[in-house]
Amino acid sequence: MAEFKQYPEFQTIVRSSFKDFLAAHLGRQHFHEKINFIGSIAFYFCDDLRIVLQEAGYSLGRVERDPLNGLIKYHLSN
Repeated sequence: MAEFKQYPEFQTIVRSSFKDFLAAHLGRQHFHEKINFIGSIAFYFCDDLRIVLQEAGYSLGRVERDPLNGLIKYHLSN
């Protein structure tokens, strides 16, 4: 999918899907903190995700491709 992300038609599909995701999982909640994501879709399409979040009034926080890195950091520091 990532090889087609420069095409406007594809960007429309990706951004529409992110909007649907936000509506389903965040609804009308208002967050003052940044919203973090884990997973390859968020990682490879973080520019589109950032745009959709900003349009909805949210801010993008950290985006981790793999949850393992964060878990390792957490357990090493605790």
